[in-house]
Amino acid sequence: MKKNGTVGVEKLLEKRESLVAQMDALKHKISGLEMAIELFDESPEIDSEAPDRGSYSVRLPGLSKAGAIRRLLREAGIRGLDSRAVVEGALSLGFELKLNSVASVLSRMKREGEVVYADGRYRLKEFTKAGRRLADATG
Repeated sequence: MKKNGTVGVEKLLEKRESLVAQMDALKHKISGLEMAIELFDESPEIDSEAPDRGSYSVRLPGLSKAGAIRRLLREAGIRGLDSRAVVEGALSLGFELKLNSVASVLSRMKREGEVVYADGRYRLKEFTKAGRRLADATG
């Protein structure tokens, strides 16, 4: 049987872990916003053949499909995203992704251990308890 003080410390440690994860997610969101701001200073790559997107679409230079998905998952942090939310979020990054394509990339990322699927959402491993413990242990 645990003493009240031990239970209290465990709760505080869990709360700290949650706040650290939220802080990391906010740092990534700020980084994403800074990149978006920089884009306004650059000329967008125009794709006049983009279907269902009006007259053009904007893509972040050098960002792959998997890179865009990683970025969205990083911004989501511990909340994670389902496949549909990834498709919607990708539009804000200038990617028009099909649901089956997103599912395929997420499946590969899961198979490779980069993401974890739980409660109907995908999360980067770093935003799971096991991932944070591993990061803490390795420095």
